[in-house]
Amino acid sequence: MLTPEDEGAARTVHCRAVRAPLRELLGRALGAFECHADEVALGHLLEAWRHSRDARIASLVEGLSERLTRRLSPLDCGPGSESMNWRRPLDLPRLLASLREGADRGYPGSLRRALRGFREWPEDPRFTSVLLEIVRMPIATDVGVPDVLCELLAHVRDPRVLAPLREVHAGLPPGNDFAARLDAVIQRILPKVGPPLDEESTRLCEEWETAFCAREDSEARSGPVREALLARVYADPEDVSARLVLADHLLEQGDPLGEFITQQCAPQPDEARIQDLLKEHQLQWEAPLGASVVRGFVQFERGLPVAVLMDHSRGEPLPEPGPGWSTVREVGWSMATYPGAEVEAWLSHPHLRNVMSLRSLDAEMARGLGSRPLGLSHLDVSGPLVEKAPDLFTRLDGLPRLTHVLVYNAAPEDVRLCATSRLASRLVRFEARGTVAWALIVMVRKQLPVLAKLFSAEGVPPLAHAIQGASGFGIRALHIHVECRLTTSDRRHLQDAASLYERVEWSREGPG
Repeated sequence: MLTPEDEGAARTVHCRAVRAPLRELLGRALGAFECHADEVALGHLLEAWRHSRDARIASLVEGLSERLTRRLSPLDCGPGSESMNWRRPLDLPRLLASLREGADRGYPGSLRRALRGFREWPEDPRFTSVLLEIVRMPIATDVGVPDVLCELLAHVRDPRVLAPLREVHAGLPPGNDFAARLDAVIQRILPKVGPPLDEESTRLCEEWETAFCAREDSEARSGPVREALLARVYADPEDVSARLVLADHLLEQGDPLGEFITQQCAPQPDEARIQDLLKEHQLQWEAPLGASVVRGFVQFERGLPVAVLMDHSRGEPLPEPGPGWSTVREVGWSMATYPGAEVEAWLSHPHLRNVMSLRSLDAEMARGLGSRPLGLSHLDVSGPLVEKAPDLFTRLDGLPRLTHVLVYNAAPEDVRLCATSRLASRLVRFEARGTVAWALIVMVRKQLPVLAKLFSAEGVPPLAHAIQGASGFGIRALHIHVECRLTTSDRRHLQDAASLYERVEWSREGPG
């Protein structure tokens, strides 16, 4: 261990010409925060800390970071996680929350891999509190963990760890291997202990703390008005005037959401400015939706969320939707799977009363939707229904507003199942997309020709079957659109299926 005299000498060596860029970075951070560009401000603060390793600046980083991420859910910190590879500053606290949970569960292999992955991240003071927690856990001395844990501590080189590490070191028996590693980390960090902040840097930190507290106090005071105006919007999402009143209030508070609402409600919005605002603030504006949606995939209209993609990686029950869901009209499910009864109950929540469209829903999950008084008008389901849910169209007849149905990964027989159901006469549009190179579209109410699309020759047999099944819709005209080369046999196969129709049109694109 170094003596106090050695530590003083190390601080002197570290005292170099960093004060001018430090002041500049702190000034930029303060300016960005005052303009509500909080993520930009965080980036400047992080650079300032890397220049100084000062505990006061570390505290500013942590305070702003907590403000920006307080309503965001943890992220997977496993080696295959996209967030680990992207290394975005706002993701780090959410990844560290997952790291802390994993350490608590006591799986040393997973912890080692995650710690090793964090070694690729820039130095950041937000690592410190979580790493110190892990140092004090029994898992810290498990096989292989001390090496990667101490490597990461040395990589971050936050002087604030010195006293806690010395305390842990003092409690270990002499000659302990972990104690030796901690001693090595302490000696690597000591040269990073810089001089105290100069007068100008101290003043900028004080101004920052004052601005931060003023923002928090202002938001606390205006919070009830904001919530009342939001409640008015949620009660009637189509009332644009209510949104503009909310936008005016937010603009008075300097909240960029006010500008975003105003821009998206404008007759001629500035699309470049809208994209800039989304890039800077989208994660915060998605936060009221909770942890069940995929971040960055929420779509906004008139300033608030309208379409979301459910997160299939969470592996948890669907959470109760908060008021922020009241403006959502479309829910995409992608690979997300939940028990059908859970989905039905969730969609029945009052805050989801405006959901009209479900995209990419597994057929099994959709079977019970007709038993609930839901206002769904558009439904995309994954087939083949003839195998997964042959009674689906009968069950969906209980949805009085359902007018658009898409079946992807469809089997040809799925077309007949719809055409012969009671639901068929109420549909505006039915579409089936086959697993093999074909698609079929029926515009039921418009009585337009059934549109059959062929993308490759291997789709001829299933498309012929689907064309036959579509005759049950009662539309007597058919249009066959071909995008591949047909043999005489292929064409005859389609012509035989088309014989059920009174008028048949052909069109071609691609090879003849």
